[in-house]
Amino acid sequence: MVGTGVSAAHGILIKGGAQLQKASEIHTILFDKTGTLANGRPVISDVQMVGTDVDVGVGADTDNQSGGTAEHSEADILWRLGCLERNSEHPLAEAVVNYAKQHCPDRAWVDPTDFVATTRQGVTGQIAGVRISLGNRTFLKAQNVPITAATETALVDLERQGKTAVIAELDGTAVAALGISDEIKPDAAAALRYLQQKLHVEVWIVTGDNRRTATAVAKQLDISMDYVIAEALPAGELQNEGKVVAMIGDGINDSPALAQADLGISVGRGADIAAEAADIVLMKGNVSDVCVAIDVSKVIFRQKRLNLFWSMVYNCCGIPVAAGVFYAQTEVRLRPEVAAIAMAFSSISVVLSSLALKLYRPPEVVKKTPKQQTV
Repeated sequence: MVGTGVSAAHGILIKGGAQLQKASEIHTILFDKTGTLANGRPVISDVQMVGTDVDVGVGADTDNQSGGTAEHSEADILWRLGCLERNSEHPLAEAVVNYAKQHCPDRAWVDPTDFVATTRQGVTGQIAGVRISLGNRTFLKAQNVPITAATETALVDLERQGKTAVIAELDGTAVAALGISDEIKPDAAAALRYLQQKLHVEVWIVTGDNRRTATAVAKQLDISMDYVIAEALPAGELQNEGKVVAMIGDGINDSPALAQADLGISVGRGADIAAEAADIVLMKGNVSDVCVAIDVSKVIFRQKRLNLFWSMVYNCCGIPVAAGVFYAQTEVRLRPEVAAIAMAFSSISVVLSSLALKLYRPPEVVKKTPKQQTV
């Protein structure tokens, strides 16, 4: 109880003693990139038109419900993408919608029909009678959409910059490559380094991005590509190796992984369903709070073992004396009232030892600059 109170004072909500114990036993941590290691506020940074049937300078007849024209302007494509993604709660969808609103401020928004979303791949639907999709290579190939050389070149260029690259498809033709960027949190690299070097935890990064994008992100975080999982989420494989695995995420797509992992940790600013599925919630949303959560759990259970050890020593020595086991040899025994006081002192000492946890100070994960130290 004292331990969970100390954790809560540092912005870490632990849902019970079992979860606290599991946190102290963690071997491996899987970080989802979006919203966890990254700020979770992605923005569209690049739009490259790649479709051969797109006339950027000519507006399309977007009011034609049958989609009778084969030519669509860039603004028209952005409008359709905004309509397609407007009901999605995914952070990347929000970036698409915001970008579309900036470039199509005067357009009326409509809801998509025949909408289908595939986790970690993309979405498709019909807007004003025209089918439009947005997703990664795997998703577009599943839609039988050919990826041209120009499209592939644009995707590779974006991925090498560490951006999430997605393809917009209109009526069976890839028409645009979009680059979505999301800044890495300033404390992320230091937190991962602390977990590895100080807490001796194996750190993995999980992302739905292409491997090129994952490589660029890994370089920013100083993580070996041996510990980066692109376009996959194999928490179960690590658990099968006998490792105690923690999963850290913030979005709806993370909820199954949070529930499957031995310990689910949710960033408090993420989706409510992720917080519900998690065992620990980080209210501040800082990556360094993961270090604090693991460290405080280890300190609490170290104190618990210490309390148990001294309690056992105290009682193993005191009870035989109070029972008169050694009276024949030493003529020493405890009077009943003295024994009762000694027993009460045992409980008091354990409580005081536990309350000492309130003196806990979180580790300094991110080194402060001289300016920060004087504030």
